[in-house]
Amino acid sequence: KYQWYQYDWMVETQYGTIVPEEIAVQRSASLSSAAARPRRPLFTINNFPDFVFNTKSQNMGQWLQSLRDWNDFNFINSSTNIQKIIDTCHAKGIVPANKFPNCILTDWSNQGSVINVVNAINRQQQQQVLAV
Repeated sequence: KYQWYQYDWMVETQYGTIVPEEIAVQRSASLSSAAARPRRPLFTINNFPDFVFNTKSQNMGQWLQSLRDWNDFNFINSSTNIQKIIDTCHAKGIVPANKFPNCILTDWSNQGSVINVVNAINRQQQQQVLAV
């Protein structure tokens, strides 16, 4: 096993859904490292749905436009939705309550308010450091 195997150092959530309760589950590869390293320092949230591209009926441009039309990425990438994913991960014990994501992966990050969550997390972490 490689020394830099990512799951020895990272808790990663499921992808392929937009339902916070379904995202707040560790990927199987991440879960397999949990027993060996229960206190992994990195936390990654996958916040993007799975889609199937039918090459016979669509070209890539039409497919991408249909994704944007079919999904409300302003909601999927909203600070409210992402905060719900974080809170659900805390409630399910996937990560401790004082652990926040080091990485939030999204599609179309220019839609929604992902950066607001990042700024809020950074402010909270800064306050915790200053309090020590």
